[in-house]
Amino acid sequence: MNHHLVMLSVFAVGICMFFSCCNKVPDDQIIVEYRIQNPDYETIDFFYSDVFGFDHKQVLTSSDTVVFDTVFTLAPMYLRFSTKESVEFYGEPGSHIVIDLDTGAFLSERINVTGNLRDMNNYLIRLAGFHDEMNWNGGFGRGLEPEAFLELLDSIRMVNEGFLETAKKRNPEHVFWTQQFENIKLNALSRMYYYPMLYRSAKGKYLPKEWYELVKPDYNYLLERPDLLDLGLMQSNLDAYIFNKSLALANKWTDENREALIEGSLSRRNVYEYGTQFVIDSVNNEEVRNFLLLDLAKRAFNRGELKPIENLLVLFKHNCTNNEYVEFVKKEEDSWRKLQPGELAPAVRGETPDGESRALSEFKGQFVFVDVWATSCGPCIGELPSFRELVKAYEDRNIIFIMYSMDDSREDWLNYLENNEMPGIQLISERGMPCDFSETYKFNGIPRYMLFDPDGNIIGTGLERPSYLKQIKYLDTSLDDPKWEKY
Repeated sequence: MNHHLVMLSVFAVGICMFFSCCNKVPDDQIIVEYRIQNPDYETIDFFYSDVFGFDHKQVLTSSDTVVFDTVFTLAPMYLRFSTKESVEFYGEPGSHIVIDLDTGAFLSERINVTGNLRDMNNYLIRLAGFHDEMNWNGGFGRGLEPEAFLELLDSIRMVNEGFLETAKKRNPEHVFWTQQFENIKLNALSRMYYYPMLYRSAKGKYLPKEWYELVKPDYNYLLERPDLLDLGLMQSNLDAYIFNKSLALANKWTDENREALIEGSLSRRNVYEYGTQFVIDSVNNEEVRNFLLLDLAKRAFNRGELKPIENLLVLFKHNCTNNEYVEFVKKEEDSWRKLQPGELAPAVRGETPDGESRALSEFKGQFVFVDVWATSCGPCIGELPSFRELVKAYEDRNIIFIMYSMDDSREDWLNYLENNEMPGIQLISERGMPCDFSETYKFNGIPRYMLFDPDGNIIGTGLERPSYLKQIKYLDTSLDDPKWEKY
């Protein structure tokens, strides 16, 4: 895989129009032209992703706008932009893609793509519109019995394949169409993965084991398909596969060593270390093995602390044969050092419901517990009762609790605060995610729980959830330390 990607700034419209007249786009560039009319959204976000993560840029659309973007890349790639909704599009080096955006009820009604990749991109838009109608990335299949779910999934597959056959007629041999055929299967695997969770949320009970076996996605063939690693859906399915495998192996080890754990003669390793060892021992394809090792290292970093993952990082460096991946992980390790326990917490700000800007550093002299959440985050809302209990349990101690929202919509946030009992100090980021807070503290998912000491230093930036912290009385360890008696 070739992942060389740089995003340039937005040019002045006059300069952009000059570039739009050029007939030949350089072979190492993709030119993307956005013509935005009657915007009913304040910003448009561009995401350019690869196996290492993504670059992000946000552009204001307060009036009709023409925007040019240049992506430097040596390989075909999928890009994504979002307004109130999100859609993927496809680019190749040497191509000029023109995207017209207008207001409309659905994204598929207000977007059109021209240029030399129009068939591919209009197919992706049509597919996105159909998936929106089916609530594909939301509650698709929620509450259905397994047989009905699988029948519906199969009918969606046939519709998707019909779209594909119609769209590829002008250039049927292009590799894009082969990838999209594989994407149909990958999409189905993703829906099967989420089905048990949606079933539980609808029924209030777990899917019976015999039913679970019916809808359990079979990821095994993916382990021998390095040709699909450029696809986002391939990466997300492999991520789900190795996440579940890591949990299963960690739980198995815990069950087998329960007595030693209770006695204190053994301690459990980082959960992703079990997955790392499994990949080293069991995944034969070198490219897929390297990808999974990188995926597990990135997951391990997200907990925030380096000490518990030292052995995992050693295993990674000794077994990953992709030098680009190894260098990435080394740089990540270096960048995480400033976020370790005992380090001075980097400054971040948030806004109160009244619009006042507050900095976390203003609360020095007290312990500060931060719950990073959003009104649209199910797990965040699920932890609210435990968070309320945590706040109440420590209301007479030298600690304050902050709920820091990642909501894109300030109005949604304010409405939720008005209609629900919300403990602690309420703050919101200036622009949802990603934002200064998430970028500074290097997290891309919520909920996130953090603790800072009275001197403004980090205690932890990837804590367990409040339900568990309350159970083990985690906060007492810090609050009862004699060195904080001065406060």
